[in-house]
Amino acid sequence: VPLVLLCSLVYLGSGTGLYGASNFNKPANAKGHIWNWFRKYTPEDSLVAGHPTHIDDVRLFAMRRGFVTSETSHPFYDVYFEEMTRRLEISLRAHYARDLSEVVQLLEPEGIDYFVFRRKDFYPEELAEASFFKPLDQLVHELTRRHYTEYAYRALPREVDLERFPYMPFRDRLSVVVDIAKLKAHLAHEEQI
Repeated sequence: VPLVLLCSLVYLGSGTGLYGASNFNKPANAKGHIWNWFRKYTPEDSLVAGHPTHIDDVRLFAMRRGFVTSETSHPFYDVYFEEMTRRLEISLRAHYARDLSEVVQLLEPEGIDYFVFRRKDFYPEELAEASFFKPLDQLVHELTRRHYTEYAYRALPREVDLERFPYMPFRDRLSVVVDIAKLKAHLAHEEQI
């Protein structure tokens, strides 16, 4: 009886806790239809990278491996956090890369199959306010000081056209997905022309 009374008091005072922005209490399409697309059209063993906060849901909703996410980069252990910091730096450098060849140079050695750009990050006001948690806040500050037209993201097509641009298989109002292997082949073909 005392336990039931205690539980009742807790429930009345704070509710179930199943509301708000809790990590496991959000709709699968909160970031558009990207995770459905990944589940339907990519191999199960795909390795996905992108802005670490934007791809936090890749494991939960897309059921794909994430190179590094904000959720998985906690400093629990020194060696673990050292590796997560290395991966965070690669992801952030790729996200704010100057051109598409830099994206390939950063991601291909890591075995990354797909990279996700968060579209809103490339508006002038977003670049001016861009930040990340320490120790990478300085890196983001340095990477976002260029003019908003000087980023790899701006070189991507405005529409999905798999015949002309097979390296960009998905785009919606929030995200753009780039297939790294196909992007590398496309860039190599463009150099030959």
